[in-house]
Amino acid sequence: MKSHKTFRRLGALTVLFLILPMVASAQVDPFEADPLGLLAFLEQSQVYTSGTDVFEVFVCDVPDGNVPVDLAAAVADINAALQPYYAWLSSGAYLPAFVEGGTLIASGPSGWPDSIVLQSECESLAALNASGTAAGALVIVDAEYSGGYATAGVACEETGDCPITFPSNGRIMVVGASTVVSSQELPNGRLSTVAHELGHTLEFPHSFGGLTKFINGVTYEYDNPMDIMSGGSLVDLNVGTIAINRYAAGWMQSGAVFHRGGTVEYRLASIGTTGQQMLVLPTDTQGVFTMIGARSSVGFDAGVVTEGVEVYQIDQRATACGEVAEFICWGADRRTTSVPAIDDPESAVHVFEVGEFFPIGEAFVSVDAGSGGRWTVTVTGSTVSERFVDDNGNIHEANISTIASLGVTLGCNPPLNSEFCPDTAVTRAEMAVFLSRALEDQVDPTTGLGVFDDVPPNVWYTDAVARMVELGITTGYEDGTYRPNAPVSRGEMAVFLDRAFGSLGSDGDLVPFADVPENAFFAPATDALFDAGVTLGCQTDPLSFCPLDAVSRAEMASFLARVLVPPSE
Repeated sequence: MKSHKTFRRLGALTVLFLILPMVASAQVDPFEADPLGLLAFLEQSQVYTSGTDVFEVFVCDVPDGNVPVDLAAAVADINAALQPYYAWLSSGAYLPAFVEGGTLIASGPSGWPDSIVLQSECESLAALNASGTAAGALVIVDAEYSGGYATAGVACEETGDCPITFPSNGRIMVVGASTVVSSQELPNGRLSTVAHELGHTLEFPHSFGGLTKFINGVTYEYDNPMDIMSGGSLVDLNVGTIAINRYAAGWMQSGAVFHRGGTVEYRLASIGTTGQQMLVLPTDTQGVFTMIGARSSVGFDAGVVTEGVEVYQIDQRATACGEVAEFICWGADRRTTSVPAIDDPESAVHVFEVGEFFPIGEAFVSVDAGSGGRWTVTVTGSTVSERFVDDNGNIHEANISTIASLGVTLGCNPPLNSEFCPDTAVTRAEMAVFLSRALEDQVDPTTGLGVFDDVPPNVWYTDAVARMVELGITTGYEDGTYRPNAPVSRGEMAVFLDRAFGSLGSDGDLVPFADVPENAFFAPATDALFDAGVTLGCQTDPLSFCPLDAVSRAEMASFLARVLVPPSE
């Protein structure tokens, strides 16, 4: 089950021509195609991952071959097994289809059992006999072994210029007969090998610990029983693949959520379950990050050795995959390492159950709950040096960091949440979310139903607005609306804070803010904030509060930080 990139770089042994993306140019941004900036050359990985993907199947008769292969029966068995398997993995987005190609007669032996060598003659014969209409080829060598290798084929600088049919695209799988024909050791054949090699043609890499070695010292890359791409002992199609592969293929509709700091609770869903399926802990190096997913023993994951939360580090630096000529390793070359590294092919030490916890750099992750295919984790701390990249030098930066560490804010550009947008005005929806997070221990969960005409059910601020109503912090407008997108004025903000944190109090004497009339609805609230040291006003000469100005997110951070962590503490 060799990685396809090994085969790609041995292209001189075959009739296939190979073109790599023009990655040597400093002007090329390898992450440009990924809106989240996670994976390099994502467009290359998604050429074949949607719709029907047709492979022509050939049987290659080698001189030392002793296993009769019925081509029609093999094609039927492969379709029957792999089509529902990949339909499940892709949520119906991808369907492999195998069709009969023919029988090839080779003059050279298979090399088995001494080694699984590149079957360059069988590949050449498949290319010569291909119809030219399929997207790839599968060659079954009639020798008794159950391994194989594959390549995703040609990669182009512009995917629209790539040939997409075999043999021009060079996309091929080669497997032994024991993958589709019963043997003494495998009574039903090892179709998991075909599923594995098909994954390589979709740019899926191995995921392995790197600690297990062959006798000759070469790293054993098949020690992860949680991944069809690396489970060396897997025979049946009862284990899927990890979340980052499904993300790379475009099969993960919920995308990913990022953690950059603070203490935040996340809910992760396993394959086939609705919800967020991948949590990312980024680092300061693009292309290097930790991925956390969830696995449950359901569907084609019924054979996973452990249910829980699985952890991997993704490293796309050239040094991670031993490359010298290319400045990044992508697709099936990207290094995917279990955390902690697996040292036993039957172990799943990188899968954590409820009650367990583990460190990731400077962050700490605990698995708090799990049921019905969903798992709850809490992450504390950060794996990046900067919580937000757009608040450097801002006078409110320290307070922005404070409310982020308390989980009051996640950021303004989900799911990355690498920015805070300090100069942007706070909306009424954001204000509700800020306050509900700050008061989390004092309120009960809501039903997800909107309580105002203009607050739809189950949007990101629905529960927060409902909580504000429960606590008497807001009653909305007389016309039955909440106006979630309207900016919050400083005067309104003072009222919100005073109602939310009634302990702020006032000395009874109204502060002589020059621009706050005594009869203004916000006057008592601005006085309470001033007496509590939450605000010093917007200017001192004359002392003013600027009550009609929109409150910025940076200013809101300081107001909240002073309430939640008073200077005396």
